[in-house]
Amino acid sequence: MHSDGWWAEDVLWSLVFVLLALTALASVGCWLAPNARIAEGLNLGAAIIDCTLVAILLARTPVRGVQALHGYLLLDPLGL
Repeated sequence: MHSDGWWAEDVLWSLVFVLLALTALASVGCWLAPNARIAEGLNLGAAIIDCTLVAILLARTPVRGVQALHGYLLLDPLGL
């Protein structure tokens, strides 16, 4: 474990990418069952948490934040 706090940032970045995957899965669930409230709730929750974490990490680690935000924006037009 690093004493400089980088491990915490790595964990948060991993969480961002896990939540991006959750957002994609929830979107697929919404496509397959448009009335599925659970999938819609997961999608909304994951998107809110993603945006919050990316904003925090963008301020803390700008280069990695820009990469994550760019990846998110590339997926967004696809509805993911």
